[in-house]
Amino acid sequence: MKLKEKLSSLLSPIKDFLFPLHMECTLCGEEIPSKKGIPLCESCVSKLPHIGEKRCLRCGAKLSTESDFCETCIRTEMCFDEGVSLYEYEDSAKKLVLALKDGHAKYLAPYFGELLAGKIKALGWQIDAVTFVPLLPEKRRIRGYNQAEEIAKAIAEHLDVPCEELLYKKKSTLSQKSLSFEERQKNLIDSFRAEQRIRINGKRILLVDDIKTTGATLSECAKTLKARGAKSVQIASVCSVTYHLFFQQ
Repeated sequence: MKLKEKLSSLLSPIKDFLFPLHMECTLCGEEIPSKKGIPLCESCVSKLPHIGEKRCLRCGAKLSTESDFCETCIRTEMCFDEGVSLYEYEDSAKKLVLALKDGHAKYLAPYFGELLAGKIKALGWQIDAVTFVPLLPEKRRIRGYNQAEEIAKAIAEHLDVPCEELLYKKKSTLSQKSLSFEERQKNLIDSFRAEQRIRINGKRILLVDDIKTTGATLSECAKTLKARGAKSVQIASVCSVTYHLFFQQ
């Protein structure tokens, strides 16, 4: 065997690992061409609960009525200006975002970021900087990364604006999962602070998170940014929860 052939044989496994011809769909495991750069097969993409044009004009949640705003935004004053989300937080979309959040599927962040950037461009939003909902340092160390930050970096790259760490979480808070909207708001009071070394005054900020539930966290973050002089705060998330019966509980 010639030297060139020997080297090719030795390097082939490394090449296949770094530049695989195929990859598996994150949801169903079907083999798909890696050159597509999409971690999902076409069938799974078509089944995702996409949020179309019929969305809340404030938070971006899917609307099931003829109103321009969801029940939460009608009854509650939000500190952000407008929002957009890719999917409803259910079924396959829920599996995807939880894989990114808890399953270490970091490779999904660029995919979500590109899709959100496309929606933001279509909406014509003017953005000066992208930031993200922060994690407590110890929580970030355990996970290894902040999923909101990874999505924000991808969005910023496609919008050609800086991604800046403008917020810090000051204190630990109770888990939001079992709390009502009012309890969530109280739980988050004074839990974030804005970075003092980066100029925020007059900037149009895009605030990113992986999941928007009631919007309380994003609203509190937006409030903090506006207190430091942000001109506007738009929000973007991969998934958004729609509370059809939230105020009837």
